[in-house]
Amino acid sequence: LVKNNMKYIVVTSDSHGNTNALKDIALRYPDAFCYLNLGDFCDNEEAISPFLSVKGNNDYLPIPLQRIITIDNVRILMLHGHNIFLSLSNLLATAKRNNCNIILYGHTHVLSYKVIDNVHIINPGAISYPRSEYGSTYALIYFNENNIEVKFKSLDTNQNIEL
Repeated sequence: LVKNNMKYIVVTSDSHGNTNALKDIALRYPDAFCYLNLGDFCDNEEAISPFLSVKGNNDYLPIPLQRIITIDNVRILMLHGHNIFLSLSNLLATAKRNNCNIILYGHTHVLSYKVIDNVHIINPGAISYPRSEYGSTYALIYFNENNIEVKFKSLDTNQNIEL
């Protein structure tokens, strides 16, 4: 799945205890650079391994509310979103304040993707209790130092979703 020297990461959110779905997704993409979960996994971190997670409003573990990871000069800000006002302008400002190229958020259970001022604002949707016509979804983010591409996938059919 790596194309044109692009790495890719797998991003999920709002699994609400469905650790089997997370494990299934990880098995689908064994060559992913990393696996990120945007909170509301409602379990222990070992149960969602290999996913790195942030704390959602239904998580009670002492893990960070947000994380910044850097991969090949691409800075990625992860948060669930329950503790900030989730507007595009606020997400953009939060990303810029933290000098990030990508901001990932969950909480709404609705997939979304916008690029504003060269900042990619991405919500992968939800593994459990989705609130969009696409059902349960997650995202794959392909990138190198020059390019970022986002693909959404259906958990149930493994089909690409075009927004």
